[in-house]
Amino acid sequence: MASSRGWSNSEKEEIIKRYREGESSPEIAQDFGVSDVAIRNRLDKWGVERRSRKELQELGQIRENDVNDSCFSVIDAPEKAYWLGFINADGCLTTQNRLTVELSVRDRSHLLKLKEALSAENKIYERQNLCSLVITSKRLSDSLKDLGVKPRKSKSSGETVKIPNNLSSHFWRGMIDGDGHFSTSQRTIVLAGNEQSISDFSEWVHTTAPDATTRPYKEVKTWKAHVCGDSATKVARVLYRNSSKDTRLNRKYERAQQYWRPG
Repeated sequence: MASSRGWSNSEKEEIIKRYREGESSPEIAQDFGVSDVAIRNRLDKWGVERRSRKELQELGQIRENDVNDSCFSVIDAPEKAYWLGFINADGCLTTQNRLTVELSVRDRSHLLKLKEALSAENKIYERQNLCSLVITSKRLSDSLKDLGVKPRKSKSSGETVKIPNNLSSHFWRGMIDGDGHFSTSQRTIVLAGNEQSISDFSEWVHTTAPDATTRPYKEVKTWKAHVCGDSATKVARVLYRNSSKDTRLNRKYERAQQYWRPG
């Protein structure tokens, strides 16, 4: 079948172009109705150099460790919404399909929670006072991009991350655990992020605490929003309602509890 198939010059040019731009042989084969072996054989015959193992790993076409790379294909559970928010705030997604989440060593146990949520076998690396989890997966990367997580997000104004309304509190708790804090000197929740994330957070806060003043503002290269006083208490309660130990950063939860505990 495939061995006797004739290839036009235009098909040859398209196949070579798509392969050199990063598509895998199975992806190309599907569009041409042949096996991936047939595509690989053609590429060899046409003198196209095969990718190295390192290049394949960077493209997410092979990986050394197993991971649930369909985790974010559908956001239908609090845990998925939480980790989507956390990754959007504190993760780094590259154009080479690599997701890196780097935290202080004091939060290593939280990185272990993420690793478990993704069923990832990847090792957690430590250097000085930092620990990091690095996962290369095209499917996982594409899912995150489709949801609105931007590669190298610090260089863009961002876009609205797609999240079901009934799971929004879990998403924003993940965002705050990743790039926010609860002030202990006064009842103030602070979130940092790109312009769009902060705008979306302010909108969500107003649906939760209509009297809140979030005061979004730009500080150097990032945007921030503050929620203060009674509004901060309302928001904190909603953020942690129906949360679990697997979907919250313990030290921030302990601070948030001070907002509704009797003084």
